[in-house]
Amino acid sequence: MSRLLIDGYNLIHSLPNEAPPGEEERDHLFALLSRYRKLKGHTVTVVLDGHEGGMPVEHRERILGIAVIYSKLGERADQVIERLNRRWGGSCVVVTSDRALADSVGGDGAVVIGSAAFAEQLQMTKSLTARGTQDPDEPEMRRIHTRKKGNPKRKSKKERARLRRIRKL
Repeated sequence: MSRLLIDGYNLIHSLPNEAPPGEEERDHLFALLSRYRKLKGHTVTVVLDGHEGGMPVEHRERILGIAVIYSKLGERADQVIERLNRRWGGSCVVVTSDRALADSVGGDGAVVIGSAAFAEQLQMTKSLTARGTQDPDEPEMRRIHTRKKGNPKRKSKKERARLRRIRKL
């Protein structure tokens, strides 16, 4: 299980939406990430810019099981991601296409995935369902039982070879 640290608006721009990033696009991103989190079991943290019109303090909330952090006024999301990566010891997988950020966190030991590549993975998870859950739109799948054929009391090949050797003694 990995810890994903995502540059939010960078990933939103990589998703196949034509509209400028707003509340609708953020909600779409959170829905995709929530499904991905359920499928893969990773801890997901999304960092969004609040440096131009944000609050004077960093704001954190939980949406659909995803930790969402809005940077404080005057601080960029890149700075928050660098700080969190250092705090977590560089054991993160950072999703960004920002080269300066990728170089910075990569130097601290994090693995960096481009936003476009991760967006493709998110799009693929739209059709998958979590283990043990059934998508309500799909018909119920029946489990096919396979029954073993042959004599269940027959000893294994190794055991029969051992018994043959003993009989020859």
